[in-house]
This record gives sequence, C-alpha cells and structure tokens, in this order.
Amino acid sequence: MVTILETSTGEAVLTLQAGHRINSLAFSPDGTWLASGGSDGAIQRWDAKDPRARFEQRIEAERAHAAAGPIVDRLLDNGLSPADAARQVADDALLGEPLRRAALNLILQNAVRNRGAKGDDGPGSCDFDGGGVGITDFLTLLANWGPVSFDYGPALPDPEAEQIALEMLGAGGPLLVPQEIFDRVDFDLTLIRHVAPSLQPQTHTPAWAPDQLLISLLEGAELDEYLCLNVVYQVIDIQLISKGLNLFLLTFVGNINIEALALIYDTAPEVNFAEPNGLLGGQNFWTPTSLGGGVWRWEIDDGWCDCFDGCDCHRFWVFETDAAGNIEPVSVDEIGLPWCDFNGDSC
Repeated sequence: MVTILETSTGEAVLTLQAGHRINSLAFSPDGTWLASGGSDGAIQRWDAKDPRARFEQRIEAERAHAAAGPIVDRLLDNGLSPADAARQVADDALLGEPLRRAALNLILQNAVRNRGAKGDDGPGSCDFDGGGVGITDFLTLLANWGPVSFDYGPALPDPEAEQIALEMLGAGGPLLVPQEIFDRVDFDLTLIRHVAPSLQPQTHTPAWAPDQLLISLLEGAELDEYLCLNVVYQVIDIQLISKGLNLFLLTFVGNINIEALALIYDTAPEVNFAEPNGLLGGQNFWTPTSLGGGVWRWEIDDGWCDCFDGCDCHRFWVFETDAAGNIEPVSVDEIGLPWCDFNGDSC
C-alpha cells in the first residue's frame, strides 16, 4: 500500500494498493512520478500529479484480461481457427483497445499451447490456420495485432521454492507453477527446516536452469516454426554451443517449466531435439512427491565431499507432510565412502 500525504497538514490525500509488499519508494528528480519497489521484485510507477489515473490504467488492463477469456472461449468453441478468431476480434468495432489486445493475446497463446488437441502438429504448433507455418504471415499478424507473447506472470518471491516446484511439475505438467503448488513447497521448506535445523543451510541444487533450453536444429531446414516459438516465448539470447551438432542455448525472459517447454519445441519439424540445460555438480537435492490426499513425501539428499561428479558422503532424509501443516520424520540414512565423517560432516 502507498499513501500520499499532504506535507503541510499530514493528511492522507490518496491511498494506492500496490499489489505487493513495498520495500522502497522514490520520486523522480523532477518530482513528476513516483516508483515503488516490492518484495516480489516488481516495480510500479505512477504519475505524481495524478497517481490514481496511472493506477486505474493498470487495473483496466487486468480487468480486460479477465473479460477477454469468455470472448476467446466462445469464438474457439464455435469452431473458428485461431487466425479467424483473431481477425474477428481485430475487426470488432465494439471492443475497446485494452479488451481487444487482451483477447488477441489469449488467442495466440491458445494456438501455440493447445494446438495438439485439434491437429497433428502436436502442442505448440504455430500452424494457426492449417495451411502450413509461414513466418511472413505470422509477423504480419503480429504487426496487425500489436505485441503478443506468452505471459510469464509476476516473479515468485522464493527462487528455491520456485525451482523445486518447477521440477516437481515434470514434462507433462503446466508451463508455470500454480500458486497453490508454490505456496505448499514454500511452506514445507520452512516446516522441514524447523524440525531439522541442520538442513537450514542445505539449499536445493537445481537440476536444470529454469530459463534456458538446449536446441539442436536440422541442418538446412526452414526455421519458420522455431522462429515463431522464439517470438512467443520471448527468447532474449541465443548462443551457438556446437557448430557440428548445430546446437544452440536459448535464454528466455522468465522462468518456466523447461521440461514441458522442451516438448513444445520438439514438435517443430526443424528441431532435431530440445532438452533442459542440465547443471553439473551440486550437493543437495530436495524432491517432493504427492502421495494423494494432500500428503507429500520429501526425499532430501544432503551431500558433501568432492561433489563435482556425485558426492562421496550422503545423508538421506525422508519426511511426510500434509496440507494441514503436520510433518512426520520417516527416516535418516547415512551412506558414503570410508573417509566420510558423519559426526562433523567432513571427509
């Protein structure tokens, strides 16, 4: 919450709901705008002379996104292709600009993510009208619609909990972490470390980078669908890793379920293979599994000593937690080579 005060009287003249916990505030040097920094990493900015107008613009965009969902569902349920639905939305004079842009955004995302349910190209195809992918046509649509891309949503506040939750989703899961999954992981981490304080400094080692994907392209192939996916999922950097394998490392603008995104890229005909950018080394691995009924089993590998290619010493913890906040230690096992010191966690 941001409260604007009249300095001469101390009276609150305006209160703004910032949408996140405020950590910092700053006026621009000329005093024309105000910025707030939040605990979720987001920054919001308002016109200092009329901050409510700036805030209402943000609210208007959020309302447009919510209102666009039923419009898009109705068009696609009536059998229109995404391209025809987009043209109908673009030509509808009764739609305001925020609603039109939100609807076009949803249509593109629906076409890219759910094509596999209606065609033979698999999920993530950019063949919107069934006539074959054409990057010229796609860019023409972008020019007519305005910027459209996958919505990564707000940054989550705990990177460790987000990474564990993303890995838990698996290749068949959604592209983004559902809020309830993130909240559960975040809560369980605190709960486990309260019961076992020695695990407090033992943070999870990511299995893969949450914003990177390795892509091998077929030599000499047309790259229309690959380029289309790069536009939609907002690739911000491409590095050549191996010229012989035609292997590239893509970096995206936000964190995503890379295992699921790899399957989407893998359906493009010009892609030889797509896989996460796995990380070597590391010594601590936190793996939750749902047992049903709100019960989760946590398996934690706390390792140390020469961990580049697999640690020499391991302490394996198993806990079970439930949605009510109960926790049950199941087992603790120590396994390692003869030189492991399990009393001092050294070797």
